[in-house]
Amino acid sequence: MAAARMKDEIGHVGVWARLARTALRVGSMVAEGLLVAGAIAAVAVVAAPLAGAAVTFGAAFAFLGTTCAGMVISGAVAGFIGRMTGWNDYKEKKIQEMTEGIGEMDITGVLGIKGAATVLINQREAMRAILDSAVCSKHPMPEPNKIAEGSDSVFIETGPAARKGDKLMCAAQIVTGSDNVLVGGNKTQYLNIADDKDMWETALEFAPALLGRGSLPAKLGCMGMAVVGSYIGDAAARGIQWVMGRPVIPMTGGKILDGSGDTDFVLPGPMSIEWARFYSSHDHRADTIHGKGWSLPFDMELHVTPPSTAAPGSLTFVSRQGRRVNLPWVEPGNAFFNTAEGYVVNCTPGGAYEVVDLDHIRYQFGPVHGPVHTIDGAGGAGMQMLRLQRIQDRFNHWIRLRRDALQRLVRMTDHLGRIIEFKLHEASGRVTHIGLLQGVLGERTGLLASYEYDASGQLVKVLDRTGRVIRQFAYTDGLMTWQVDAAGLESSYVWESTEQAGGPILEGVTPTSPWTTLTGRDRRVVRHWTSDGETYDIRYGRLDSADAAKAAEANTLPPCGITVSVDQLGRRQEWQWDELYNLTRYTNPLDQSWDLRWSPARELLECIPPGGQSLRFEYDDNGMRTAEIDALGRRTRTLWDTNWFEPLAVTLPDGTIWRYEYNPRGLCTVAHAPDGTTTEYAYDGNGLLLQIRDSKGGVKKLRHDLRGLLVEYVDCSGQRTQYHYDGAGHLQRVVDALGHTTSLGHGPTGELLTLTLADGTTQSWRYDAAGRPMAHTDAQPRTRHWSYTQRGQLQTQIDEEQRGVTLTYDAAHRLSTLVNENGQHYGFTYDAADRMVEETRVGGQRVTVEYDANGWPVAVNHHPGADDLPAGALPGFQPTCVLRTELLRDAAGRLVEKRTARHHYLYSYDSLDQLTQAKKLALQEDGGLKPLHTSKFVYDTVGNLVEETSTDEVTGQSHTLQHSHDALGNRTQTLLPALAGRPHIERALNYLHYGSGHLHQINYSQRDTQSPDSLAVHQLISDIERDALHREVHRTQGQVQTRYALDPLGRRLGAWSQSADQHAPPFRASDAPWQRAVLSAGTAEQNPLDGLMKAYAYDKVGELRQSRHSLRGDTGHRYDATGRIERTVRQPFTSTTTRQGQPAANSETFQYDRAGNILDNQSQTELANRTQHLQAGYVRDNLVRVYEDKRYFYDGHGRLIQKLSGKHTAQTFEWDEESRLTAVTTTRRPGTEHETTQTTRFDYDAMG
Repeated sequence: MAAARMKDEIGHVGVWARLARTALRVGSMVAEGLLVAGAIAAVAVVAAPLAGAAVTFGAAFAFLGTTCAGMVISGAVAGFIGRMTGWNDYKEKKIQEMTEGIGEMDITGVLGIKGAATVLINQREAMRAILDSAVCSKHPMPEPNKIAEGSDSVFIETGPAARKGDKLMCAAQIVTGSDNVLVGGNKTQYLNIADDKDMWETALEFAPALLGRGSLPAKLGCMGMAVVGSYIGDAAARGIQWVMGRPVIPMTGGKILDGSGDTDFVLPGPMSIEWARFYSSHDHRADTIHGKGWSLPFDMELHVTPPSTAAPGSLTFVSRQGRRVNLPWVEPGNAFFNTAEGYVVNCTPGGAYEVVDLDHIRYQFGPVHGPVHTIDGAGGAGMQMLRLQRIQDRFNHWIRLRRDALQRLVRMTDHLGRIIEFKLHEASGRVTHIGLLQGVLGERTGLLASYEYDASGQLVKVLDRTGRVIRQFAYTDGLMTWQVDAAGLESSYVWESTEQAGGPILEGVTPTSPWTTLTGRDRRVVRHWTSDGETYDIRYGRLDSADAAKAAEANTLPPCGITVSVDQLGRRQEWQWDELYNLTRYTNPLDQSWDLRWSPARELLECIPPGGQSLRFEYDDNGMRTAEIDALGRRTRTLWDTNWFEPLAVTLPDGTIWRYEYNPRGLCTVAHAPDGTTTEYAYDGNGLLLQIRDSKGGVKKLRHDLRGLLVEYVDCSGQRTQYHYDGAGHLQRVVDALGHTTSLGHGPTGELLTLTLADGTTQSWRYDAAGRPMAHTDAQPRTRHWSYTQRGQLQTQIDEEQRGVTLTYDAAHRLSTLVNENGQHYGFTYDAADRMVEETRVGGQRVTVEYDANGWPVAVNHHPGADDLPAGALPGFQPTCVLRTELLRDAAGRLVEKRTARHHYLYSYDSLDQLTQAKKLALQEDGGLKPLHTSKFVYDTVGNLVEETSTDEVTGQSHTLQHSHDALGNRTQTLLPALAGRPHIERALNYLHYGSGHLHQINYSQRDTQSPDSLAVHQLISDIERDALHREVHRTQGQVQTRYALDPLGRRLGAWSQSADQHAPPFRASDAPWQRAVLSAGTAEQNPLDGLMKAYAYDKVGELRQSRHSLRGDTGHRYDATGRIERTVRQPFTSTTTRQGQPAANSETFQYDRAGNILDNQSQTELANRTQHLQAGYVRDNLVRVYEDKRYFYDGHGRLIQKLSGKHTAQTFEWDEESRLTAVTTTRRPGTEHETTQTTRFDYDAMG
């Protein structure tokens, strides 16, 4: 995989990829649990020892039909479960292989904090998992946003090497990487990765929307007016701004809060109780739990108007977001299915009403003749309101609401036996305190949240269970005018007057209401600003639709309104919308426009980005999206089950089909892959996953407690991991299959405070009022600090040695300057569409980026700084020029050609966007192109690479590798190219796995294909044995076997190599035979039959402090507080030297500048003692210029062009236009009669 470097881009997957992955995950039956934000941030700093955050096997399997997000646990759960089970690698690999070609990545930042101090790749710092971070514009908090994935076998300065494709904690993926440096090893997840959900995904209360179920109004509600664009797909909707600020809906002018930042508590369970407040200025109900504008799922209403002689009856359902859905009258004993909205309204023979959504959750309101609340004025005579009484899912989990005589909520119970009590304000009747009176399984009782209101009953303060104020609000005329979050970021809003109100038609407001307007329409926000400088001046207008007739003919809605905003930078944005407030055109500050077409049922039919490419959609009679057709005409089809509204089949553009079967409760029981393999799932009575049988017959078992929290996982090898939780449902203890225990301690609001690892070491965190980590103290103990802007963007990082990195942001809150530990500045410049167009580096180098109309980079220019003047003449040395790379894309945004000054690269893809061919051509002086190299790739029906062919077009030589895979996608065989003169001899490398893909043998086979009956002859290369955690503990290599002793964290304590003929049982570092053998090394008592031994010892933070090699002696290391090695002492054994006694120790001392550049220790000592004058050399522009007797010279791009080692060796380095090393010339003993010169040249294939 391509190595990741400083400033490589990061990005998130597009929404169409999300939708496709959701459909495929139906086959996997593994849902990610809700994560506690504080725990996510905390585990991010520490999760290195936890090695591998992955999927949380939680209680909530929403896409399988299980309801209401059944569990909430600490974010650390994901790390432990993924590590213990090994399931995540397989599941995500299969899903992502199938969805790689759907949509494009949304670039949201670059890698920038802080990079390796001593390892550069293409003149950029190498990036590492665990240690390095990035600022993601999509997830500015919590910080630091560290790289979570990396290689399991390649480490850079103690950190796992990061590669293109690896993810960060916020779930962003590294999008770009080195063209000429590849890093091997399996992808390993070291830190917790957050749920990769966009705001629209989080805000949508109805899970079917994530699968494209039904028409948009049913699932988007008020939020749908603004954020339906994410539904389109990243490839087409890339660049559209769906909301303004924090946030305002451009089309309606309404103010909304989607609940993601206003979730006050969650009680986990198969049907969890989630107190997530949703605010909409379009919701004018005054008697909701928290007052006007605020709504909860428990504020749902059903307005019933029985039929009369004057008019037929009618129903109005008020959803959890306060949106009104008009429905026809339903007689007792009948039901009505509203396909446009996605609701079924039932009326029992006894007259009780219930509304059922597409997840088969029943919202029960009771009969009309029960206690009701009569609506005045605007409701009309005879209209009665039924309050929500009960919520029930298909598994008979329920939540019951108890109300007083005034229909105010006073108590809530659920099927687990919980009792929640609500205390009301005497005057307003608002809820002031929410407390858990009775819990389940030792659940912590007491206060959950509390609230304060102004004199008019409007919510003004929210306090958490500790009494800390976390949200504040202010209102004028019943509309929110100010809000502040826990970090102190204030947002203010100015509304148009009642005489000018021009928003959607008022709903639920009587003529005598104080909130009525002269126009009968909602008031809209006309100005919005924040305390950190973000501003929007907004105006609205109407359009004369000249296209109305044309739109009617096409069965689409014409635009009728326009919204224009000007922000603090003077940037102008424009939104056009139709009569249903669907976005029909967005124009960005660069005057680039996106057009969207909608059906009268609010089904998105087409999106056309500025480049003119079209993305089209088709639907069935139930409003289910059945097809997506991209700009290349490729069609992805989905066939839906009409009972459960789950996908029965997904047909990809190449014709391959994924099929799914469901049980009578709508849970997926069988997933059929295109290659005929199947995965089977079994569930308990609560709908929670109980067993997974993979396509090879391996069985994984899961067990949950009453709250739906995973308490036991047994992998397909029978190894058991147990999970324990505290009274709030946070993960408290994990016991692995070897009995190792990891303990976690959480604060009252869920932040991870302490983590005690299996080796007994403890780490701790401190947080600010907004729940962001301010300090992390390791086991030594040493502390690292962070600070943030009000917006939550990382502002400073002070490491354990008090070295600081500072980040500043421009007026649009984009990263503008990064100041490293040496006080050197990196600068970033953006265009009006917030795309980075220039980066300025320390050495004066600049990188500029050009974009096409759709926002894709089409050219990258590397502008050099000043060249060093090399010592002596360098043959062929030319002053550095601009390096320009042009990127050509097809209509789907795929890179089809790359052009540099000397080479062109051509890329071809199949219909699933899998690379099928890469061709490298040289640009000739006459303008022609000469083929140099071609790589071709072939895939099977599930996306496994099965053949790769490399051809040297100059010599005509060609080599092919063929691969076979098992049903789980593990590579089982690679057929090697035939030997010259022996084409009939078939050679292969074979890989044997157990369980879900743990490698346990590699062998070489050879077979004569000319003899039909000949059998392959196998030769063992390596046998591998693993412990209960599937860690390698024994390996054979020819006539040698090596055993490994590991500590509870998987660190190697000992390696014992002996003859393969000797009996070699597994051993621990504390075992007497090992202790005797390793302690006798280098002495007269050493037994030659003991073989080669290596022993290792670590400090409390995992740094290697001492090692012993049975032939070479002992080595000790000393580090600074940030893990930079300061001293190494090597003590050879007496027996390995002459008989002159104990040899002298060999020591090395290392020093660094504040940014981690290595310094010449002797020179620094002389400078400190003032025995020489300060020089400009050593380290300049973040490049090492002099170290010991070595001098380094660089070109304007920061590439090493000459290295002089004393007077005895001179080396020169040559680079191509892509900054790849092409030649190294080494001259030894220059200027003498013994001078020798050696040149090594490098060439690169089409893949770099």
